[in-house]
Amino acid sequence: MRKNVLIFAVFILLSIISYSAFAQSPQISNGLTWLNSSQTTTGNWPQVVTSEYHSTAAALDATYALEPTSSIYTTGLAWLGSQVVSPTDYLSRQIITLKRAGQDASNELATLLLYRNASGGWGGDAEYLNDIIDTALALQALKAANYSDANILYQAVNYLTINQNIDSGFGFTSGGASNAYVTAYVLRALSAYSSTFDVKASISKASAYLLTKQNADGGFGSSPSNAYETALSIISLTPLESSSLTGQAYTTALQNAINYLTTTQSANGSWNDDPYSTALALQALANVKPNLAVTTTDITFSKLMPQTGESITITAVIKNTGLEPASTIIVRFYQGDPLAGGVQIGSDKIIPSLTPNSSTPISVTTTFTGTGTRNIFVVADPDNLISEITKVDNKAAAQLWVATGADLAVFSSDLKPSTYTPASNTAFTLQYAVRNLGESATNGFDVAVYDGSPTGTPLQTGHISGIGGTETRTGTFGVTLTGDGPHTLYIVADPGNAITETTKANNIGTKRSLI
Repeated sequence: MRKNVLIFAVFILLSIISYSAFAQSPQISNGLTWLNSSQTTTGNWPQVVTSEYHSTAAALDATYALEPTSSIYTTGLAWLGSQVVSPTDYLSRQIITLKRAGQDASNELATLLLYRNASGGWGGDAEYLNDIIDTALALQALKAANYSDANILYQAVNYLTINQNIDSGFGFTSGGASNAYVTAYVLRALSAYSSTFDVKASISKASAYLLTKQNADGGFGSSPSNAYETALSIISLTPLESSSLTGQAYTTALQNAINYLTTTQSANGSWNDDPYSTALALQALANVKPNLAVTTTDITFSKLMPQTGESITITAVIKNTGLEPASTIIVRFYQGDPLAGGVQIGSDKIIPSLTPNSSTPISVTTTFTGTGTRNIFVVADPDNLISEITKVDNKAAAQLWVATGADLAVFSSDLKPSTYTPASNTAFTLQYAVRNLGESATNGFDVAVYDGSPTGTPLQTGHISGIGGTETRTGTFGVTLTGDGPHTLYIVADPGNAITETTKANNIGTKRSLI
């Protein structure tokens, strides 16, 4: 009985997903038609396998997602808002519904916080022991209300993660047997806080566990499959920012689950003539869309430290992690965040098509003026022309550094002879150093030593294979001087001008010796 009551609260998990008003599939259109016709004159939806409150809440989720301007949403919202509720699941749902409609929910939020147990979790009502479902549900309500007390949120999230079973699933209560329904439910609750707390490992494990609970017919549930658990599993596993699952096996599992729903829809458009199951199925089917994604690690540069004016190619790998193909995909590159005045790099790039679970690289070539950090943004579908599961992963950024050019330098202070008073025709060693004062690496170049003005034939020539930005290379020459008196030795870096530098003025160093 506990399960039959608690499972009807799953609507909370779905309210964090929004859908754009693009063309709808026949299955969705038929389901909406049935859902519209089954609303009562008072604005609620009747009890079939759930309470009228849960049926109405679930139906409101579906109509808000798919027909938010319809009259049935308005009248249903009025009915739900007029109900005086006390259980955690009802109260949480009311908070989410009110906040989504832009209404005040401060009194309801205060009541929900009073239900919180000292250990950080929630039970079914005030002074009830903690349970997994109600804690996850309360977390969803707090998220909807933009509640910000990190300590309270952390304790609730921690209650869920420490009660993840050894098989990576979740049960109704601490230590209870894992099942697909509760695991899917908690998966959505944790996903809402994946950018706030370190829950990605728990999410990854729960996702993997849930996939093991898919039945042979493609549906989910404690065999046989049922529409509401299948729908909830689809939504929980649909690619969102918290999902860590990829690959063809993952895509196939979701496609099989979608197929289960479409083949079990009744001729009248409903699932089992039940508003609750129908509403959940509609929201799951609304996720049959492409999902374009790009991350920071998908952005690469042909050179990490280009110089001013140097041509560089920026490449981004665009992925489709959704369940439908996408076509004519615009990809736009920017220097700086486009939402904060970023400037487009090059022209729009077009990807003709991307099938589910596929990716393709796309590039733009450009140059930069000035030195320093550049924040490069890549946006897939920047004009929102493609209906997707979510837009949160359509934009990513990476940094590169526009470096100063190479600048070889020989400092006289770095020239160190083994003796300053060598004898005529007697060899001695001269240690030298060549510095690269710039940030850009060089290719190989020669170093020469001259007796007197650095023209004509050098006494000796050496070779340096290259110097990295801001690095130094050292070497020695064996030098023999002839003739008594003072001699000035000149060490010249790159006498053949093989290296393009910002200046050649500091390529020569000198050292005097007395024979």
